[in-house]
Amino acid sequence: MKAKKLLSLAVSFAMLLSAGTISALADGSAVAVVDGVEYTDFQTALDSANGKTVTLISDIELSDMAIVRDGITLTLDLAGHAITMSSEISTTTYALQNLGNLTLRDSDGNGSISSRGMYNGDDGNTSPVMTVESGTYNALGTNGGAAIFNYGTAYVNGGNFTSVGGYSLNNRTGAQMTIESGVTANNGIYNSGATLTVNGGSISGNRSGCHVIYAYNSDVTINGGDIYNNNKGNATLFVDTGSATINGGTFGIAQGSDWTSVLLDTSNNGTMTIYDGTFNGGVRVQSGTYTVYGGTFNDVYGSNSYLYSGTVEIKGGTFVDSNSINFAKKYIAGGYESVDNANGSCNVKSILIEADWTTDTDAGFYTVEDTDYGMMRYLFQVETVDTVTEYGIKYIKTSSINDGISSADAQAGTTVSESNNVKVFYGDIVNIPEGTSTEDYYYAAGYVKTASGFMWSPIISNKVSWSQKFTAYTPGGTN
Repeated sequence: MKAKKLLSLAVSFAMLLSAGTISALADGSAVAVVDGVEYTDFQTALDSANGKTVTLISDIELSDMAIVRDGITLTLDLAGHAITMSSEISTTTYALQNLGNLTLRDSDGNGSISSRGMYNGDDGNTSPVMTVESGTYNALGTNGGAAIFNYGTAYVNGGNFTSVGGYSLNNRTGAQMTIESGVTANNGIYNSGATLTVNGGSISGNRSGCHVIYAYNSDVTINGGDIYNNNKGNATLFVDTGSATINGGTFGIAQGSDWTSVLLDTSNNGTMTIYDGTFNGGVRVQSGTYTVYGGTFNDVYGSNSYLYSGTVEIKGGTFVDSNSINFAKKYIAGGYESVDNANGSCNVKSILIEADWTTDTDAGFYTVEDTDYGMMRYLFQVETVDTVTEYGIKYIKTSSINDGISSADAQAGTTVSESNNVKVFYGDIVNIPEGTSTEDYYYAAGYVKTASGFMWSPIISNKVSWSQKFTAYTPGGTN
């Protein structure tokens, strides 16, 4: 009888193993599932999920940091559950470190990770990739930490990121981070020696002593989003020994009679260039360069604009109230003018000078080491009343160009002849691959500046020609 009982137990145990349920036997304490297999240990689940999804099936309290190891690609679905640290280390220990390729999401809507934060990569290791689609990520450290501490590449497409004693998102040396429209962050972004692109989202600053976006020795591009400063004494965007390019977005600042905050601030030769966006607040230039080509500006009470040193040039934009209008007119660049509007605002536009243009173009191909390359040459002659101070060529993709467009990215033309008020110059498009369609147009325009203003030439165009060989042409030479 005893032997039969032992045999029965053995058979039952074998059946459990074959059914894959052994990991759920510990009093129903499974915490995650991977491909239908349940795991009681979170780290084991991560190690077993290369190319798969780890889905939480209960809340988890960790006693140590979990790791997505190098070489592993996985998705972690919080599925409405919470990952926390044990109480004695909840503010001092990071919950998760990604050394592989990790996607985070929350399919339920109530999932969260709360700890000192999460690492993506580590110091000197910039290869890990983290993508966040949704979920809530809370950094609880009172003296630092970040919801994401990024050393690698982070695509933050969605999610809610909060912090207590540090920035919500921290982007470190050599790292890259992209923020999309589904993101909210309550205590801003610190970007040090890294590349940050903000395409959307809601980024605010509510912690004393912190700017909303702090760019230190780094490159920041802002294409959209709502960026708001709710903390007196700091900037909405602060550029320190770095550069920021703003192509869009809405920037705001809270109001108060005792506030010394400013909307945009540069220091230590930081560079800020604005092409578009809405800006509700003042500007401070401690040093560096602040250039405006477009956007709408409206100062608010208690945050006027200040220039301590450095360079400010206003070359475009709409200025709404008296503070912003006075700022624009004070720092308007040469060759530009302010135009008052009926509603009391003003626009800054380039002063279009009189210039007589003569243009010509030719197309053909040349041969280098038995390989044919297409080329086009655009020739410009311009005559002005005043002495020409600058001229060049801009290659464009369409057949239209705005009068007020900047010449900042234009190329210097090759001079054929010149006098004080007459310039003859050309530019080439070369290295067009053999076989390129002869139906595609390539466009170019010349520009000229004098002390009085600026003017574009008529746009000229041409198509590739494989029937005319430029036998005398060599790259960098002339035909």
